[in-house]
Amino acid sequence: MTPFENGFSYGEYIRYICDRMASGQFGTSQVISWLVFAFCTVCWWFILKKAGEKGWKALIPIYGSYVKYRIAHCVYLFWWMIGSFAAFATAVFGLVPLAFALSSGDLAIAAIVIMIISVLAGLVISFLTWVRLARAFGRSKAFAVGLLLLNPVFVGILAFGKAEYRTEPISRKQRRREARQREPQ
Repeated sequence: MTPFENGFSYGEYIRYICDRMASGQFGTSQVISWLVFAFCTVCWWFILKKAGEKGWKALIPIYGSYVKYRIAHCVYLFWWMIGSFAAFATAVFGLVPLAFALSSGDLAIAAIVIMIISVLAGLVISFLTWVRLARAFGRSKAFAVGLLLLNPVFVGILAFGKAEYRTEPISRKQRRREARQREPQ
């Protein structure tokens, strides 16, 4: 039974969640989340070191993201991601409350459409960034899909594996040529 079925208001629901968190019912998942976050941070430290950057840059939130886009040779996608996030934030924090205040269904639909488009744009930008990052380390698009779907595992492979950073983006022809050279004759 959900709290709303019991007649809770939104404020009571927030208190309900906070009480459950304080009682330890969310403790295990939080510990696991923090461990995964710490592991990914350490991995990014090593990835940045492989790319010739200082590892501490992985600890600074926005600048660290900018450096990640820079080593993936796609800084322009960083600015697109910032724009996508700004559109999403505008819809969530601006249009949705306004729609509820004005009881406007059309404005609420517009906010939802903007949020969906922003999320989809963010996913596309993320995939393109992972493809560029995988190529910067001499990996394939399949590896980029792994970076998107199982990020902690594949970031760990990049950090602690044998992948070497390439200062110049690698072309498809060059990747095919290197793949042929690696094949046993």
